[in-house]
Order: sequence, then C-alpha cells, then structure tokens
Amino acid sequence: MREIYNELKRHSGKLTEFAQVLVDRGLYTNTKHCVAMMRHSTQFRQDVQDIYAEWKPGKLKTKDTATHNAKLAEVFRSIKKKELKEKVETMCEILEETLMTVTLAIKHSDVRKLGEVKANIENILYGEKQ
Repeated sequence: MREIYNELKRHSGKLTEFAQVLVDRGLYTNTKHCVAMMRHSTQFRQDVQDIYAEWKPGKLKTKDTATHNAKLAEVFRSIKKKELKEKVETMCEILEETLMTVTLAIKHSDVRKLGEVKANIENILYGEKQ
C-alpha cells in the first residue's frame, strides 16, 4: 500500500480521490482514515491493489515529453536569437563609434587615434583579448 501512497502523493489531489474510491467501496469509513492507513500500512492488501489497478488507467496525468521537448527547444532558439541580436547591435555600436573616431582623426590629422580604432576593430573581429 505504501507504493500506491507514494505514487499518488506525486500527483496533486489524486491521493484523496483514490481514498474516496476506497471509502465508496466500503473498505474504510472516511478518507482521512484511509489516507493514514495507506501512509503507515506495510501489509499487502490484494483488494486495494485490485481496486487501484481498476481505477488507475487514465486517472494519472502523464507529461507529454514530445510536446515538452519541442517547447523547450523553442525557448532555447529564442534565447539564442536574442543573444545573437544583442551581439550584432553591440558590434554596430562599436563600429559606429570607431567610424566617428576615424573621421575625427582624419579631420584633425591625429595619428594617435588610429591605434584605438585598430583595437576596436580587432575586438569586434576576434573578441576581447584577455
């Protein structure tokens, strides 16, 4: 009976529902007493096993793993899209800033800024150096 109790405990409301079935069949007087007996009883009862086998099919909701996996894959795809979009936007911002720096360096004939521009472009192309 403990196996039945442990299995039904995992599903919300199913333990009380099965206890009500046992009360309706006349094995116990009330659901509270029935649940307590299922929790503490270690003795095998064939009548309870038979009623459970008859009651069980279709009563417990099982998770559709194919649908769950499809939804999970879609979530990860959307996360990857967001991350990629953020990276591209960051690269565009850095390139715009670099272009502005190059333009100002050319305008003012400032060669020192070219090192900064080169570093920015290298960071975009090859990633940050560590």
